[in-house]
Formats: sequence, structure tokens, C-alpha cells
Amino acid sequence: MRRPASRSIRAVVSFGLAALCLLLLANAVARYRATEQLLSASQWVEHTLAVDTQIQTVGSLLRDAETGQRGYLISDQAEYLQPYQAAIRELPAALRTLSDMTSDNPAQVKSMQRLQVLTNNKLAELANTVELYQHGHPEEARAVVKTNLGKNDMDEIRVTLAEMDKTERILLSQRQTLRGVEVKEQTSLILGLGLGLLAAIAFGWALYRIETVRQRATVAILESEEWLSTTLGSIGDAVIATDAEGNVRFMNRVAQDLTHRTQSGAQGRPLKEVFPIFNE
Repeated sequence: MRRPASRSIRAVVSFGLAALCLLLLANAVARYRATEQLLSASQWVEHTLAVDTQIQTVGSLLRDAETGQRGYLISDQAEYLQPYQAAIRELPAALRTLSDMTSDNPAQVKSMQRLQVLTNNKLAELANTVELYQHGHPEEARAVVKTNLGKNDMDEIRVTLAEMDKTERILLSQRQTLRGVEVKEQTSLILGLGLGLLAAIAFGWALYRIETVRQRATVAILESEEWLSTTLGSIGDAVIATDAEGNVRFMNRVAQDLTHRTQSGAQGRPLKEVFPIFNE
């Protein structure tokens, strides 16, 4: 016998629903990974901004130290030493923080090493001139300043800090671009998930409708068979109904009396066995 059309349709819909569920699962996994990547990109953007801020902090402290030293040597007023003294207290911790924050980038590590050497030289020059001045050797202190050794160190420090800042800004641009792409990907995944859910609901509704129609059709067939059986049973002539293979499915009372067989005894047997026909 051929499979009913409704059963074939139900199988196709069921397969489609299963495939859709797998697609939704894959979409959910991809969305989870995209979310992780987005969070990572956001954290790297924040990290880059923090590094850039720390670079500015180190540069500001070095400028404060130099400004305080120059002001003291020129004015002979101790209050000018306050920014100098504050800067040299804070610089070691600021440099360590910047070093830790850039330790993942080889180029920045190299720049940091050069910055550390230049800063040590600059601080040594500042301390030397202040000490000479405080010990009554102002001319010697000013002579050290005039050699431009401290200025040269400061110029190199500015160049190094500018290079580090440029490197971080390039990284920031790349990471912001990556974050933008990942935001778009995540949005697409969310939309895909939403559409997939709608499709799953549609498939489920189709299955429900198919099953409802099948049940109604089954009831209608049973009612039709019952009506047909009643109708055939009331006919005064002998009636035998067979299936497509010629096997008996129904015999009314007249046919049962004629063949001397009951409905249950003849059910499913070949017609020629239940009602043999002889040609004379």
C-alpha cells in the first residue's frame, strides 16, 4: 500500500523542524562565542584607553619635575620644589604601572625600557642640580642645565612617549573597528535566532494542523465505513467487498448464509477461496 500523503507531509515537516532546531542550536553557540569576543574586544578597548591615560600621566609628572627644578634654580624659592618633589615621589609607581600595562606588547616593552633609562638619567640630572644649588653652588647647578644634557633627555622622553601613544592609538582604532564588526555580527545572530524561533513556531503549528486534519479524516472514514457497512448489510442480495488484492473485507448476512462462512472467518481470505466460481 502507498503511504498516505498526510503521513509524508508530516515526515517532511518533522524533518524540517529537527533541522531548524539544529540550526537554532548552532546559532546560539555562535551567538555565545560572538558575545565572548565582543566582551574581549571591549575590554581591550578599555585597556588601550587606560594605557594612553597612563602615558599622559608619566609625561605630566616628568614635566612637573622639570618645571619645579627650573623654577627653583631661577627664583631661589623653595615652594617651586613642591611639584618637583611630588613628581619624583609618584614617578616610580607610575612607571611600574605603565610597564605592567604594556608588558603584552613587545614594541611597547622595548619603548618602556628606553623610557626607563631616559627617566633615570633625567631624574639624576634634576637631583644633581637641586643638590648643587642647595649646597651653595648655584652657578655649577646652572652650568649643568646649560649643557643641555637634561634637555636632550627630556626631548627623547617626549619622543618615546609620543611613539608609545601612537602605538596605543593604532591599537585603539583596530580594536574599536573589531568591536564594531562584532556588534554587527551579534546583531545578525540575534535576528537569525528570532527568525529561527518564528520558523520553529510555524513548523509546530503546521504539524498541529496536519495532525488535526488527520484525526478529522480518520473519524470521517470510520463514520463512512460504518454507514457503508450498515447500508450493505441491509441489502437483500449477497454482497462481498474485497480490498485491492482481492481479499475479503466485508460480507453481509445473505453472503454469509450463501457461503456458509462468518464475517470473522472470511475476513482477509482470498475471494476465490471464500466464494469459488465454477464454469460449467
